[in-house]
Amino acid sequence: MPPSPHPDEEVFGKAYDGRLARRLLRFVQPYLRGVLLAMVMLVGLTLLELAGPVIVMQAIDDAISTGQLALLDKYALQYLAIVVGIFCLRYGQNYLLNRAGQQAMHDLRVELFGHIQRLSLSFFDRNPVGRLMTRLTNDVEALD
Repeated sequence: MPPSPHPDEEVFGKAYDGRLARRLLRFVQPYLRGVLLAMVMLVGLTLLELAGPVIVMQAIDDAISTGQLALLDKYALQYLAIVVGIFCLRYGQNYLLNRAGQQAMHDLRVELFGHIQRLSLSFFDRNPVGRLMTRLTNDVEALD
């Protein structure tokens, strides 16, 4: 890897840093209730996704193989309810996780820009503002 023209732009550390992840976890903590609810929804979603093939098996074993085609309506309604439940849980889970992630990223951006504003003017004399803002924006986007 060729040397970087600016020492602040060198790549440090490994791809995953547990210590850094723990430091960033504090931005997610205010939204932990939504994340936990999304995890509960994931369990329900998994159960519903497993129930679909069971309903199909029962429809084949109970209705089709025995010739009682009138039972297919019951199994079709059950399967439709499962599909609607899967949609609702998946939508809710995605909404909650995306909302928590976006709010955490907002909090991180606000804190970082507040930190930048509190720096002394001599810091900005030594470091180009454009590079600072680009790094700040790109690093937060990479976390997103």
